[in-house]
Parts: sequence; C-alpha cells; structure tokens
Amino acid sequence: MDDRAPDAAETAGAPPDVLAQMRARIDSVLAPLVPKGAPVALLDFPDAGDAGDAAIWVGQLEALRARDIREPRYVATVETYDPLELRRHCPDGPILLSGGATFGDVFPRHQELREKVLHDFPDRRIVQLPQSIEFRSASALDAARRIVAGHRDFTLLVRSARSLDVARRFDAPSALCPDLAARMRTPAGPPAAQRRLLWIMANGKRPPGSAAEGIESAEWPGDEPSLARRAVTWIHDRPRALAALGRRLPPLYRRVAEARVRRGAVLLQQARALATDRIHVHLMALMAGIPHCLMDDGSGTVGAYYETWTKGAGGVAWCESADEAAARLPDLTA
Repeated sequence: MDDRAPDAAETAGAPPDVLAQMRARIDSVLAPLVPKGAPVALLDFPDAGDAGDAAIWVGQLEALRARDIREPRYVATVETYDPLELRRHCPDGPILLSGGATFGDVFPRHQELREKVLHDFPDRRIVQLPQSIEFRSASALDAARRIVAGHRDFTLLVRSARSLDVARRFDAPSALCPDLAARMRTPAGPPAAQRRLLWIMANGKRPPGSAAEGIESAEWPGDEPSLARRAVTWIHDRPRALAALGRRLPPLYRRVAEARVRRGAVLLQQARALATDRIHVHLMALMAGIPHCLMDDGSGTVGAYYETWTKGAGGVAWCESADEAAARLPDLTA
C-alpha cells in the first residue's frame, strides 16, 4: 500500500478541486481494504458527538456506499460494543474502527475499545479509519504497539503526514488518507437572509477584543433532542431492545448523524466568511464555498491536516494567531 506523504505538487501546488482530490484518495485507499459489497462492522459511533464527529460518520457511510455497501451489518458505540453480537450479525468481513479523534491515550475509552477489538478478533481484518495519532505516555505507546503487532491483519490509516511518521513505528501496514468527512455529500442548509462574520472555535474561544467588532462568536452544534436521538438513548438503556434491533440499528444511527450534520450546515449558511480552528468546520466550509480563516487548535492537529491536504485551497487563509484571523476575516469576501 502507498503510505507516502503527498509530494510538493500534491499539496503546496493546490489542485483546483482539493475536495475531489481528497475523495479520490479516500476511494483508492479503501479499495484494497474493503471488498465491494462485503459485510462490514463499523464501531465507535459518536454517541454524544458534535456536528464534526457526525460528519465523519456520514462520510464513512458514503465511502462504504462507493464500495456497494448500503449499510454496515453491525454498529456500536464504546458502551454498546458486544463481540458476540458482532459475530452474530457480521460473522465475516472487515471490522472498521471509526476515525477522526485520536489514536492514542488522549481519549482512553476509545483506545481501550480499539485494543479490545484487536484482542477479540485476532483473525479478522480490522481497519482503523483515518485518525490523528498522539500518545502522551511512552508506556501506552509501547502497549499499543505490542497489541497491534500481535494481530494478523490490522491496517492503520492516518490523516496527516505528521501522524504517518508515528504510524510507521507500529508493526502493521499504514497509509495516509484524508478525514472521511471529506467523502460526504456537500451539506446544504437554508440560505440566510443576512450573512455574518462568524467565529467558530473549539472550547468557546472568543475573538480578541481589539478586533472583535462586527465578528460574532457562534457555538458549533453538539447533540440535539431529535426523535432519532431520543430513540437511540432509549435503546441504549435497554440491552434486550439493543440486541433485538440488529440490522435496523445502522439506519437509525445514520439518521442521528445526518441530523447533527444538518445543524452544522445551517450554522455555516449564516456566514459570509468565518474563522475556525476546527477541522470539520474547515472541511464543511470548503464544501459550501465559504471563505474562511483557519488556525491551529493548539495541538498541531489542524495545522498538520492543512499542510497535508488543503494548503493553498481557494478561499482558505491560514493564520498563525487569533489576532491575525480577526484582522483578516473582514477582508476575505473582498
């Protein structure tokens, strides 16, 4: 498998349609890993995620449909994963671990799920869909490397060249692949009567006071009390109902994720330009053709993704600080 980072012509040159390039790369990476029409399990549904987490899930489903897979045979959250149920509903075919967050010890519950699945299914193909990698503890990294090395058919997909450097320290095939949110269809929302300059940052960060005039802070949508969401909550509290639903659960999860994405799209449609330090706001703004300032989130994850895939894309202004983003934002639509 081609695990090289894109060369200068692929990144700094910025092809006319960066989204088309990312989608083509996703399809080419998944083709040898997920046979067309194969039964698959898709694990680690974002049970309490925001619109960005949901965009990953929806993009993963779109990528599977490109492989002639209408729905996964089995889906689960961190809390509802059951190896017996997985074997019952999906006795063969690849097991896919949802991407997007961090492969490592930053979110330990999710890493514990990945390692448990590797232990439970030593002979099944398991694919970690595109992740960033970060280990804060050397012992946690060593433990993960041992578990991965003990599996016969595990592939680790990563979404930045920086993470690929770490992935190569594992005894398993690795490959560079864009965040699968890039594979979803362009989300649409109702056009706003009066568009604004929006500031959509992680952790509620506000625009700097010296340049905040005319810029409105907006909160990226989290979970919502939709009918599908209430149904999922009810089911998760009742193991018998969870087991009985079986193949009817994947479409329900899809509806929950699609509703979250729509809420994000509705917010973005209110912007004539925006500033963000969120990867999925960046990707959805690209899809919607909304000019935006992009800055790092403090961990280096956003910058690593930008350098790997979207550097030079039209309508995107990379900024080194909040002050720079606030100063440049009003001029983006000029």
